[in-house]
Amino acid sequence: ALSPQATKLYIDLCKRYNGANNGSLAYSVREAEAIGLTRSTAQRAFAELQAHGFLAVARDASFNLKTRMARLWRLTAYPAFGRKAMDGDRARGGRCGFCVEKC
Repeated sequence: ALSPQATKLYIDLCKRYNGANNGSLAYSVREAEAIGLTRSTAQRAFAELQAHGFLAVARDASFNLKTRMARLWRLTAYPAFGRKAMDGDRARGGRCGFCVEKC
């Protein structure tokens, strides 16, 4: 079962999903402060959601002098990148080919 903090974070992430932006959901631990989570609690909640297969990193964060790109998240229960939801592939331990980590 998910912790209340992870559930709260997941619900807030789902609110940002509009049917076409899965895999492009930017959400940081700083933004989680708006829903009452500290940065460290938000980090643990993100890790928990990834460990349970609810979230996958679509693009990792990249910060240097020229660019600042936030980490982009993908909700695994919804279609992304013009493909179906990845529940079946996630259960087999596969990768969708678009995410940084296993889906």
